[in-house]
Amino acid sequence: MTGSNKPKVRFTWNISYDCNYRCSYCFFDGKWEEYKKRNIYLSPDDWMKHWNRIHEKYGQIFLIITGGEPFLYPNFIELVKKLSGVCFHINISTNSSVNLTKFVEEIDPERVSVSLSFQREFDPLDNYIERVKLIRRHNFKGCLNLVAYPPFLERLENDKKKLMAETQEEFKIV
Repeated sequence: MTGSNKPKVRFTWNISYDCNYRCSYCFFDGKWEEYKKRNIYLSPDDWMKHWNRIHEKYGQIFLIITGGEPFLYPNFIELVKKLSGVCFHINISTNSSVNLTKFVEEIDPERVSVSLSFQREFDPLDNYIERVKLIRRHNFKGCLNLVAYPPFLERLENDKKKLMAETQEEFKIV
């Protein structure tokens, strides 16, 4: 992303105020039902009308998609396919709790990266590591995030060692 190829604009899109986890440390904790009312569900084609206007104005953009959990959004994979045609690059921030097989088979890893967040309250580390291996086998790049929530710090060093031993990667501590 250098020189004239660098996108002029970067957007962060909270695509959905919905999540299948209820992490005690999440800033939406206790407010999910209230925020869920704010969701806007459009078809991929209807969303593309808006994103195409943005593309006409700014050219290819860098888009970060987050939420809640983006993969819970209806027709999410179809939407990402369409967006990848008008975006310089897309990064998706996810708890990776849904089956990612269709995603990794249908989406171009040159156009899309995936940042997986490990959510210890709901997800065994071994399951998370298997999903990391899945996306890496399909050449997806992206961060491996771990929330530095005080009750998790006691296990942090062991989690980091296990992730490194099995993937040769490190957590990004957030």
